[in-house]
Amino acid sequence: MGVTISNLRRLVRSAPALALVWAVVALVFGVATIATQPVGATSDTWAHVYRIDALLNGELLAHPVDAYSEMYNTEGTSYGGAVDWELVRLSDTCADRTSVARIDTITRFDDTTADVPFNGAAIYSPLSYLPYLGALALARLLGLSALASYYIMLVAGLAAFVALVALGIALLPRWHVAAALFFATPLSLMLATSISADCMAFASLALFSCLLLRCLVERPGRRALWGLAVLGVVVAASKLAYAPLVVAPVALLLVHPRLKGRLVSVGGAIVAFASVLAWSQISGDIATSPNLVSWDEASARTQSLLADPTRPLHDILWTIATLQTYRLEFSLAHSAVALGTYLGIVVTLALFVASMVRRWTRPRTAAFWLVCLLLTIACIVLVLLALYLQYDPEGTPGIIGIQPRRYYWPVLPLVLFAFLECLLAWQLAHKARVTSCTGAPETMLLDNSS
Repeated sequence: MGVTISNLRRLVRSAPALALVWAVVALVFGVATIATQPVGATSDTWAHVYRIDALLNGELLAHPVDAYSEMYNTEGTSYGGAVDWELVRLSDTCADRTSVARIDTITRFDDTTADVPFNGAAIYSPLSYLPYLGALALARLLGLSALASYYIMLVAGLAAFVALVALGIALLPRWHVAAALFFATPLSLMLATSISADCMAFASLALFSCLLLRCLVERPGRRALWGLAVLGVVVAASKLAYAPLVVAPVALLLVHPRLKGRLVSVGGAIVAFASVLAWSQISGDIATSPNLVSWDEASARTQSLLADPTRPLHDILWTIATLQTYRLEFSLAHSAVALGTYLGIVVTLALFVASMVRRWTRPRTAAFWLVCLLLTIACIVLVLLALYLQYDPEGTPGIIGIQPRRYYWPVLPLVLFAFLECLLAWQLAHKARVTSCTGAPETMLLDNSS
């Protein structure tokens, strides 16, 4: 059967079919990228690989180590764990040595493992690495080499990303074309082609956002609410800065006040926050970037947040106003994502305020989206605050270390859905005003309440 306009229309109208097409495109792009990029392509890849291997070796929590790398090179501040020698030696062959352990500094080791540092990855819970842990366990079971294990982990991360995002697209009641285009951008797909906690965070947040929209548009059942609750825990565990978004399912009660599974939504949010707090307590006092900010300095900054919030507030506002990105270096991609994020949130907020005033949408629906946008702002503030506490040396203007392509991009689908929902409400209201000639109300409200 040839490709016809009719076939393309059916494809565009079918969310599951479009999700399948997106999955094929994403897999082709991902496999091609994995096959062509060098081993350890990003600066913190090996910190995450070390962390995954240490977890599989039974070390849930990082501990002090003597070894150091270019990234973690301050004496007495390195945290890590026992990592297989084969992976350590493989990392030593890579050109980008930012997070690669220096073998000549390793003092604690045995025949199979060596204690190496991975401070920046030590704060992530095992949920952040589920696909990689399964892949590495399989590679060990099959007796594969370190290089083969590395590539199996990459493929597993890509497969998990594609499966979760494709499921999200398939579940969308509308806007599946816009979502597929967003998730098909190189900025989205590149997050799935490296070993890091960002892959799982983005994939789970993508599915969470799509399912949240479905639960808004269609009265959700218990299965959907349980799905949101579980995803909320995974999102919060994968990236602590995204924890505020677990409140969004509770906000569904604004639109569906008689929802039978309300306790599931509330309970899911409570469990997610409790897990975040518990992990923060047991993961230890670790300076993620001791060469930039010592643990003592990070602790002092944390304690002074409420007593004197002037500096963090100034640095956060400066960073936003100047579109400051990674290490004070100008990056068109990072700055463009930062600008798009800030403008997208502000414009969408303004549109929803206007929609409430002009009665384009039901107040409850508008209130739901306003809550979601405020939660998104809270996530961005937490990202900036975390970098201020642990990655911002004295004497620098604003906050360095901002990588909007990694930290902001995952929250943008929710902003996109909010923007499109507001445009749809405006379109329906405009159509009602044009066609109304019988004395009926002049607005056609976008009503998702039940």
